[in-house]
Amino acid sequence: MKAGKKGEVKEGRPEEKDEKATGKGDTNLYLLGGTIVVVILAIAGVAWYAMTHQEPQTINDRFQELEEEGPAAVDDDNLIYNNFVFIRYDGLWYTKVRTQSAEYEIPLHFSPPEVMDVPVTGDIMRFFRDSHQLWGGRAFITFDPAATDLSYVALANGELSMSLIKAIEIRLFAACTENITGICQTVPTVTCGTNRTVIYLKQDPETAVIVDGSCLILQGAGPGLVKAVDRVLYTIYGIMP
Repeated sequence: MKAGKKGEVKEGRPEEKDEKATGKGDTNLYLLGGTIVVVILAIAGVAWYAMTHQEPQTINDRFQELEEEGPAAVDDDNLIYNNFVFIRYDGLWYTKVRTQSAEYEIPLHFSPPEVMDVPVTGDIMRFFRDSHQLWGGRAFITFDPAATDLSYVALANGELSMSLIKAIEIRLFAACTENITGICQTVPTVTCGTNRTVIYLKQDPETAVIVDGSCLILQGAGPGLVKAVDRVLYTIYGIMP
């Protein structure tokens, strides 16, 4: 597909792109390209990880203990929220969720109480329903490659992508908001103005979740971006409204 106006897909169709993750860069071209490659490769890695990863047996033991003892076992590393049991293990919060096909454990960086202050504008679940109904469950994950720090973008992408693939069977495609690096020339140029389902991982001083038509904006600075992702995931899993 030829280059178009701002807001149009400039590079190919979703079917022609690998399911990979995206990243951002800075003034050093080599560091920029290398970091973006790492982020873009994350989506493919996330799909493999979601299919093969097994949690340590100690997690299951702790789940069983907390489920048996109930509130008496709650402490700084054990939490019960909205009837879901949470265990903090190796810096992550684990809980058990059930989809139509299976029950499994998910690791997230923030617990539900830690994301309660993240403002949500719009209907998250309607956004994903529309993705299935209008676009066959396909969505672009896009980012600004000119931003300064990609590490949290990569982390947020991995946390989000694994759950979207496993929980609601969203097919993910990498994209950039600008075509300013070599790696971004291999994926579509996508913004919230693109006529597709778009998830925009946006670095912004304000942590927030915003549904704007067919665009889901997850924004925050540093760990705040991951916090916005976790807020969305708790809604997807029915743990928070």
